[in-house]
Amino acid sequence: MNTQREAMQISEVRAVVAQLTQERPISSHAVEAARGAMQQLFEEAAERGLTSAEVVKAILLPIFEKKPFCDCPTCAARRAAVLGEAGNERAFAALS
Repeated sequence: MNTQREAMQISEVRAVVAQLTQERPISSHAVEAARGAMQQLFEEAAERGLTSAEVVKAILLPIFEKKPFCDCPTCAARRAAVLGEAGNERAFAALS
């Protein structure tokens, strides 16, 4: 799969997830298209030695990193879950 197509798929998946997290209406067709795109990205990433978890983090991190963080226990846990695990740099490099 070429890089431009992967970038388009990633953008589409991020748009669908952003709409869902904001509880905005979205068509079932868009959700199914995003699901198919994710499956293709998982397959391509596996060929490059990445796990599905690394792919999900690399694709969704930009959506969730925009959330403000404070020092409360909830934000600390979110920050650790989203930003704290290694492997994101490797996933970003392979997908970009």
